[in-house]
Amino acid sequence: MTKMGSILVAWKAAEDWVVCEEGTGREFGHYATQAEAESVGVKLARKRKIELVVQNEAGKRTRRATSRGWFGRLFGR
Repeated sequence: MTKMGSILVAWKAAEDWVVCEEGTGREFGHYATQAEAESVGVKLARKRKIELVVQNEAGKRTRRATSRGWFGRLFGR
């Protein structure tokens, strides 16, 4: 179980990836590819300082680190 309030990127159907917040169930959008959905999910997770969870087609969940290193924070990348 993931902590409350994490951002979830989940596969729903062919060419349908959804970005939502766990705990509240609030959906942020549907995207055609996993890469597009993960990009949005990473931005949201970084802004809110919470974890990102990616659920693939088989239902397996993977936690992704969204924090930046000192170099990225220093130069804003």
